[in-house]
Amino acid sequence: MKRLVFLVAAIIMDAFLAQTAHATDRPVTIVDDPQVLARLDAKGFDFAGILASAARTT
Repeated sequence: MKRLVFLVAAIIMDAFLAQTAHATDRPVTIVDDPQVLARLDAKGFDFAGILASAARTT
């Protein structure tokens, strides 16, 4: 009986870990250099608008 419980728990954990591993396939970029942010903003990325709308919703 303990083996059955262990097997079910292992299958459930595997399902959750597979979802987490799939989520890490997408790249995440964190930019905190003001010069880089200014250049991206000059190219048309509206960080001020994004951050302002995010601040209003929280």
